[in-house]
Amino acid sequence: MSEHMRILERIEMGEIDVAEAVRLFESPDGSAGQVTCDDTRNGWGHVVQQAVFWIGVALLVGGATLVASVYIGWLTHGWQVAGWVLFVLGVLGLASAWWLLRAAWLSVCVQSHDGDNVAVDLPLPLGAAELGVRLCAPFVPELRHYGLCEMITAAREELRQGDPLLIEVDDAEGGDYVRVSIV
Repeated sequence: MSEHMRILERIEMGEIDVAEAVRLFESPDGSAGQVTCDDTRNGWGHVVQQAVFWIGVALLVGGATLVASVYIGWLTHGWQVAGWVLFVLGVLGLASAWWLLRAAWLSVCVQSHDGDNVAVDLPLPLGAAELGVRLCAPFVPELRHYGLCEMITAAREELRQGDPLLIEVDDAEGGDYVRVSIV
């Protein structure tokens, strides 16, 4: 994909405004010191979610087939336990795929001035984090002092409204760039 198409996609996604796009178009290499990190939610996050889904389907179908084969009489009863284990693992896999589809994803992209890229994508269980903070708050007073639970709640509300949280730090002089997003 050409650099100009990436700039146009960034305008469409709302990452940059038109003035910034003009500046990027006028720069010789189209980057103007800015690193473009791919939207990982649609990249690796989607691949992981699809892989978990299809593995869950395969386990579910395999387990159901074994259990049905035992009831029909094609296999001995010892296979029934294996069938039920596979069936339960398949259900857990499908539930995990559903959660990955709906979960917020934390994406961190770092590029140093010498061109080294580091990108990390993790599903972020904000609900579980909020529950953990609420349970630990009576024992760790600093959690209440810093308002961590309120920050997590605010982040969840922003994400429910469809607004991703984005933090970008660009050291144009040093050439370092960091992008942290929760989508």
